Amino acid sequence: MKYIKIGIFPFLALFIALSAVILYHQKADKPDNIRVDNGSLSLDHWDFDQDGVITLEGSWDIYWNQLLTPDSLTKATDKTEIDVPLLWKKLNKPDSYATYHLSINGLEKGQIYGLKMMDYFSAFQLWVDQKKLASSGIVGTSMKEEVARFDPQVVNFTASEETTDILIQVSNFHYREGGIWYPLLLGKDSQIHDRTTKQIGFEYILFFVLLIIGFIHIGQYLNRRSDIIPLWFGLSCITISIRSTAVGERILGDWFPTISMELMMKNSFFWYFLTLPLFLRFISSLYKEEAFPRINKYFTIFGILFSAIVILFPARIYSSILFLFNGMMPIVLASVLITIVRTVYHKRSGAKLVLLCMTVYSFAILYDILVAQKVIVGRELAAFGLLIFVLSQSYVTFSKFSGAFKEVDKVQTELLELNENLDWKIKERTKELITSQQKLIQVNNQLVHLSFMDGLTNVANRRNFNKKLEEYWEEAIQLKLPFSALLIDVDYFKLYNDNYGHLKGDEILARIAAVMQSLELADKDLVARYGGEEFAILILNKNTHESVRMAEELMKKLASEEIEHAYSKVSNYITVSIGVATMFPKEGMGSSSLILKADEALYKAKDHGRNTYKVNMDNHSLSKEKREKLLQ
Repeated sequence: MKYIKIGIFPFLALFIALSAVILYHQKADKPDNIRVDNGSLSLDHWDFDQDGVITLEGSWDIYWNQLLTPDSLTKATDKTEIDVPLLWKKLNKPDSYATYHLSINGLEKGQIYGLKMMDYFSAFQLWVDQKKLASSGIVGTSMKEEVARFDPQVVNFTASEETTDILIQVSNFHYREGGIWYPLLLGKDSQIHDRTTKQIGFEYILFFVLLIIGFIHIGQYLNRRSDIIPLWFGLSCITISIRSTAVGERILGDWFPTISMELMMKNSFFWYFLTLPLFLRFISSLYKEEAFPRINKYFTIFGILFSAIVILFPARIYSSILFLFNGMMPIVLASVLITIVRTVYHKRSGAKLVLLCMTVYSFAILYDILVAQKVIVGRELAAFGLLIFVLSQSYVTFSKFSGAFKEVDKVQTELLELNENLDWKIKERTKELITSQQKLIQVNNQLVHLSFMDGLTNVANRRNFNKKLEEYWEEAIQLKLPFSALLIDVDYFKLYNDNYGHLKGDEILARIAAVMQSLELADKDLVARYGGEEFAILILNKNTHESVRMAEELMKKLASEEIEHAYSKVSNYITVSIGVATMFPKEGMGSSSLILKADEALYKAKDHGRNTYKVNMDNHSLSKEKREKLLQ
């Protein structure tokens, strides 16, 4: 039901508007209006300043098949009357020639008046009070003599007598219908010129606006060829703009003063017929879901066919089929309006505005059809109607772009907020990752430390000892440095454990390790738990004398601790035995050789009663100078 209500609106509006136009024109023909009657018009009571210009319509004198001049008019015979405007085709005389005559009374003497004439099919000459003032083409009595041309004109004359005579010769042998189809306009010269200038200016504005809009849309298509809608719309605007130069004031004639009627008519009819398929392609592309593709396809073919006829045949032929084309237009417009009604029903953006403006455009087209078929007299409005429709489309398009830009701004704002939040989150996450990484490094360092440290004594374990032994050995070979090792064994530690307990024994081992770490150690000196109650010290780049001094210092400090050991066989306190070995490592020798020598020295210390140290030097592998250096 809602769909029907929406659909009734444009058709009802068109019916009312067209009915009003027709009634207006019928009212203008009533006898109580000032009109030409029997070839005479009285303007005694007409004030041009207040009442404006007047159309010289009504019953003119006409002399068929006579081309009279003011001098031969008095001798003419066979005078009849004819309504102006009226096409000769309605009198079954489309191809003919004749002379129109009108006498006007009441014009102010000495006043300059203007007379506006449109193009009269197909050639004419005009005299006012014995003076020839205008002509278009060459009037003739046959097609061979006649030169057809369309040229709307404005002429001025000064009223010098009580009666002003207007004489017009008209001939037609090139168009489908002849005669005066648009009444002459009479007014003061300023009024006529102002009216004409405004009309010409308006037509220029229509032409350039539609042309520019057309090229803008084509440019839009060229920039984004995936969307073909702007192409069809742009071409429709351009065709209507070009056609507008060949109708109304026919401004095309101003640009090409010698243009023939045939070319002028081809320009008018060709673009008129071609606009239909282009506009239907636009509607079909714009409203794919609502359009009627089959109907539009048929009418598109008809439009192209009619356009081809214009190119191939003269004006007498293609102008004669105009009524067929105009007969299709109400069906085409109904199809387009129903399409847009469906878009309104589907709540498309801007559909109501487009429907309103398409209704206006449809009225303009139907109005032009009535003018073309000479049902009414008036100016063509199709170009103006299209301009209204174009503006509506531009508004809808602008609204869509504006909405798109707003959406883009909204998305950009959201993206900025997300980016800011993301930056904050990244920074926070980075901080967390750095903190986590630092913790992992710390944990890893701790694990590394733990993996190389003895958990009980907090000195290097056997694994760390072996690793450093190899590193120092290689360094000593490369730099030719002395390398010493101290192996330390706690005297009678088993007896201590057996009598004091293992927990107490563990405490003693930790105290002994602490004493060892309190020694004057270099950066690379390494204290390690070698195994059980055995400890080791690796000393790089120190001679035997320095190593022995370290052994003596260790025994001295440990003695000062006075750690009770009542079950020791050498003292009442904890004591240690130490084996000292120093070597100059060489290629091909293994690092274990140093440990073996230190171990041999340790056993010697134990054999000599413990609580002492012994030194083992490789005298066979050392020169005299190196032995002396080790003993210094």
